[in-house]
Amino acid sequence: MMKSKIIVFLVAITFIMMSCLSTDKEAIPVVNKEKRLFPVLIDTLPYKVTRMDVKFKKTGNYKPIFLGKFTDTIIINHYIGNGSMIRDTSATFKKHFKYYHRDIGNYTTASPKNVTISIDTTTIIKQVDFQGISDGSFIFEAHPLYISNISKKDTVSLGFSYDIRTGLEAKNHEGVWQEIERVTFVGCPVGLKEFVLKPQDTIITSTPIFKGNFKTKLRLKLGETYSNEFDGYINEQQFILSTF
Repeated sequence: MMKSKIIVFLVAITFIMMSCLSTDKEAIPVVNKEKRLFPVLIDTLPYKVTRMDVKFKKTGNYKPIFLGKFTDTIIINHYIGNGSMIRDTSATFKKHFKYYHRDIGNYTTASPKNVTISIDTTTIIKQVDFQGISDGSFIFEAHPLYISNISKKDTVSLGFSYDIRTGLEAKNHEGVWQEIERVTFVGCPVGLKEFVLKPQDTIITSTPIFKGNFKTKLRLKLGETYSNEFDGYINEQQFILSTF
C-alpha cells in the first residue's frame, strides 16, 4: 500500500514539473533578429512638433539632412541645407563639396535605371519648413527619405543648390495619382550650384507627414522614379488649390 502511494506521488510530481517546464517554455519570447532596412536615425532638434496642416498644393521642401558614409546609427543634421552653407568655405562645406558643382553640367536625370527612392514609414523625424529653425514653429513631423544612386557610372542631378526636385503625389477619390507638392521652380539656373548624386551613393532627406480629412495612398516622384507607396492623410484642397 505504501509502495503504491509513493508511486502515485512520484507520478504526480513528475506531471507537475513537466507542466511547469512547458509553461515556462511557452512564456519565453522568440526574438527575431531581422536586419534593419534603414539605419537608426537620431534627431537632436529639441522641439516638440506636430503634423503639417496645409490647405493648398505647396512647393516641396526637400533638403539633405545627411551626406556621407552610412553607419548603423546616424545623427542627422538639419543645417546642411541652409543656404549660407552653400556659399561657405569652411571644413563642413568642403566635406560635402562633391555634392555641389559650381557649373551646371550635363548630368543624368533620375530614372528607375539609376535611382531608387525609399521612405522609412516606421521612423518619425523632423522636417524644417522654409522659414527655418527659430522657435520650432515651422518644424513638423516627417519620415526619412533615402535617395540612392544604383548606377555604376551615372552622376545624377537632383536639383539646384540645396533643393532636391521631388514632390509628393496622392491618389484622389477616383484612384488617380495627382501632384500635391510642386517641385521647386528655377527660372534661371545661372550662378546656381547643381546638386548631384554620384554612383553608388545615398543621401537622406525627409518627407512631411500631413494632417487631413482624406486618407489615401502617397508616393514621391523624382524625375521618372517613384518611391514606395504608403498610407497617409491629406486635405482634399491639396489636389486643387495652389499658391506661390
